[in-house]
Amino acid sequence: MNATTYSTSAAVCCYSGHAATGKTTSLVNSTCKLLRAGVSPNEILFLAATPSAAQRTADLFCQALEPDAAPRVTTPLQAQLEVLATPEAVARTGREPRIAHRFEENILMEDMKTCGMQSRRLSEMLRFFYRSWTELEPMDHSWFYSDEEENTHALLEAYLRYYRVYLKNEVAAAAYRFLDGNADALQNHRVGYVFVDDYQSLSKASQCFAGLLASQGLWVAGDDQVNVGAEDFPYPKGLSELVEGNPHAQVHKLNESNASRSVVDGLNGLLTDEAIAAQPLDSCDGASNGTCDAIAAPLPDDEFNRVAEIVRTALDAGVEPELVHVASPNRKWMKVIARTLAEQGVPVAVFPTLKIAGDMRDTDLCLEARIVTILRLMANPDDPLALRCWYAFGDYLGNSAIARKLCEQDYPLSLSSARLDLAGEGNALLEQQGGAVLDSLESARTVIGRILGATGLDLVARIAAELSNDRSATLPRTLELAIGHKAANAAPSALLDAIQDAVFFAQFASAGVRVGMFEDFVGLRAHCAVAGGMVNGFVPSRAYFDPTIVERDKRPKILAGDMRRIYSFARSSDSELRFTYFEQAPLKDAEQLKLKIERIRLIRSQRLCEIHPSETIRSLTGVSFHE
Repeated sequence: MNATTYSTSAAVCCYSGHAATGKTTSLVNSTCKLLRAGVSPNEILFLAATPSAAQRTADLFCQALEPDAAPRVTTPLQAQLEVLATPEAVARTGREPRIAHRFEENILMEDMKTCGMQSRRLSEMLRFFYRSWTELEPMDHSWFYSDEEENTHALLEAYLRYYRVYLKNEVAAAAYRFLDGNADALQNHRVGYVFVDDYQSLSKASQCFAGLLASQGLWVAGDDQVNVGAEDFPYPKGLSELVEGNPHAQVHKLNESNASRSVVDGLNGLLTDEAIAAQPLDSCDGASNGTCDAIAAPLPDDEFNRVAEIVRTALDAGVEPELVHVASPNRKWMKVIARTLAEQGVPVAVFPTLKIAGDMRDTDLCLEARIVTILRLMANPDDPLALRCWYAFGDYLGNSAIARKLCEQDYPLSLSSARLDLAGEGNALLEQQGGAVLDSLESARTVIGRILGATGLDLVARIAAELSNDRSATLPRTLELAIGHKAANAAPSALLDAIQDAVFFAQFASAGVRVGMFEDFVGLRAHCAVAGGMVNGFVPSRAYFDPTIVERDKRPKILAGDMRRIYSFARSSDSELRFTYFEQAPLKDAEQLKLKIERIRLIRSQRLCEIHPSETIRSLTGVSFHE
């Protein structure tokens, strides 16, 4: 058999099974067995899919082991950034171990538009690049279909090298390729044993990265039926490819689910639907009866109250708030559900979705982004991306022409000695934008000069006052939440680290009913799981039902992907699984929410739309869309 990126010299053990079959428990037990056999905790690395899942696994180790005896538990992304943070990696890649924020990525996209390509075509091509990175495609001349693709990818790489930053999509591939091409660095980062939970939810690059780190043993666990064939999911085929690349791998099939019989029946309805067509689950002997149903409400407000009633009933029965999960297809609906629960006295832990964004064309609409950029310039006056962002703020095109010129020349722009040599260019646009750049950098020096000596939250508040020309300006709520109390008196570099952790490594708070979107619950377990807003238009989206937008032959794949999103959340429930939806909505609200409207009726002088339950739960509701 030919070696693949999954081939490893370490012994491979794979736990494969459906929901609640004991995969995570098997991994934890195998880890504890090694530790009790004398293996040092430093020789073990446990990778969980998300920060919340990592915290849950760490809690399991705390229950089973002494504090000093527990291994390190982290996420692949955190481990990859640590690899890329080593001096050797920084020197070899020419980039810093940080991920571009949303506003920085938006400005980078303004630079990319200078290639002259239509925005829609450029967007499609970038998605193709991102997917190719996560699947470890070669990205060389032989891989591209046309010169247009190759030139666009080369331009993107040039900008990323110049700005010394990573896009989130490329971190795993960058860490893997650095270790794979450097034997000494690999030896420094390897540990004896690596354990990976929810293996199928990782990208191929992350899966292969974990294999590189293991020198003696690699244990993985995953549900090989969760996302088979779902193109928008990281890499569901990894479990089978790992076994194929390692002929002596031990494979343990876990078939019996510990979830209640009703939950298993509900999950099987999703799995055996023609859209997924996967193997069904088996209930283990002695499983409880539990509950699984789809609950209708007349109107949206009634559905919010119905969700709150289900949650309160579970809490009154003695269920811990952290073991009650409430999910929604979109953030807007999620926030309304969370507000309804809070108003009724239910303790709520909403998944924090902090992002540093804003419209860079209007300085009043990107205050948080400007504050972060000033912090970046205080930490490093030569930071090329921070300099680029600062002179982009307030300009409709972000001064993209001069930015491309600086990138092509690899020009070492610096805040401490800002100068531009444009002699001989003979380009009026470049000269105009060059003057704007120097004026902008001078304003940054002025702001920084006025706030020297401040630290922590006081520093951020003073920056906000300077940038908004309002001495009474308050600290932006997003940054206050991101920094928290741990970095309340920290220097700019520590503040930036706290902001990056809050944005890219968010997790649920330890107390309260957990409310989030479906993907926020990967790797977690619940006693009661509730999925709200299960109507056509939310999931699947309204575009799915419009043949002028989505071709009919593409619908099965879209529906399968949405159903697997639902299943990935529903599989977290041990005892109770509820889906809620509403049957009618006012016409104005339905249009604003982009719901799939079946028909409109005039009832008591009000136009009400008939709304059908989501196509993704047709096995439970018996209601299916037909053209």
